[in-house]
Amino acid sequence: MIGFVERLIPRLLGEEHFPTPATIEKAHRLGRASERTRPILVKFLNFRDKDKVLRVAREKRTVQMDNNRISFYPDYSIEVQRKMLAFNEVKKKLRETNI
Repeated sequence: MIGFVERLIPRLLGEEHFPTPATIEKAHRLGRASERTRPILVKFLNFRDKDKVLRVAREKRTVQMDNNRISFYPDYSIEVQRKMLAFNEVKKKLRETNI
């Protein structure tokens, strides 16, 4: 799975962004084998590689492979997600006042 993801990232996001492959520490699929698509969790060895993948994917907006949409999400712990949710109301008010 690691080799697959290392080859897949430049193919999806552009060879020009990844002249050398991103170094991946771990990669595995979630769930049981079925006809449904299954997410792949990837742990990058280097934070910069992870950040670059997420940034380039966000800039591209739509990433597709074989007419299937591919989504990229950072994997935050429950504790970090709760802390981020605590600021949603503040962020909403700041956006409303154009700050």
